[in-house]
Amino acid sequence: MSDNVSLSYTYMDEQNSGDTINMSMGKEYQKYTTFRPANGPFERIFNVVGQYSWSPIIFSDNYRKSANFKFSELVGLDFDDGQFTLNEAIEWIKDNDFEAVIGTTKSHQIMKELKINDRFRIVIRTNETCRNLESYEYTLKRIIKETKADPACKDAARFFYPCKKLELMNHGKNRITWIEPPLEETKEFKQAIAQRIAKKAWRDISQIEPAIWGHIMWGCRPPGRHKLCYIIGANLGLRGFTVEEIIKLLRENKSPLLEIGVADAARAIRNGSDRALGTKRNY
Repeated sequence: MSDNVSLSYTYMDEQNSGDTINMSMGKEYQKYTTFRPANGPFERIFNVVGQYSWSPIIFSDNYRKSANFKFSELVGLDFDDGQFTLNEAIEWIKDNDFEAVIGTTKSHQIMKELKINDRFRIVIRTNETCRNLESYEYTLKRIIKETKADPACKDAARFFYPCKKLELMNHGKNRITWIEPPLEETKEFKQAIAQRIAKKAWRDISQIEPAIWGHIMWGCRPPGRHKLCYIIGANLGLRGFTVEEIIKLLRENKSPLLEIGVADAARAIRNGSDRALGTKRNY
């Protein structure tokens, strides 16, 4: 099995990195989106991160966006606010005996935004290939919290401009272990919770449209009451209300629609609900 490691890179002029991207210029835009894979021994990684704009991620179709996350074998961290100094970073890498590289950027110890800070990047090798986007982001989140790195580093479409000087090449025995996010941190769980909240709000009586409330409260002349019950059944049925709940709502508000009889009203409500939900019941 090869002991090589992969990352992706692109040809980009960092001097123009602050300029506005002209979206109409295809070649100009491609420099920011097309990231080709590179593969080789970790000890030679500075040949890439020291010369090219790079990402610790390999992207499907070589197109840099989080939806195209394919896999990662590296952790990339950026430091520029002075909370974690270069000496602290070197000590942290050596204490943990990580297989890692530290490179300073072009603005290291140069006045920027009225501050002179250590500005550098760390690249750490991982113990295996990560192919799960959520594991990637959660692991980065945990490391960023420990090191006070730039929070943007957990972005699964993150790229970095070249480092200018190699400060440390540590041939440590340890590598970063990818962490599976707890259930409550997963996208599936968050979506399920959001759906529950939405469903609860959808069934909230206060969210019923004023027009439907008007039908409930005032009804109409006798020839149209069956039709209004049908309309109310269709609307509230889609919101998750049962026929029994709708009848109860009509009773609580002393709706004139019940003058046609509870059984007839319930039948019209049920027909409207079934039609709206695309269901058919046998009674």
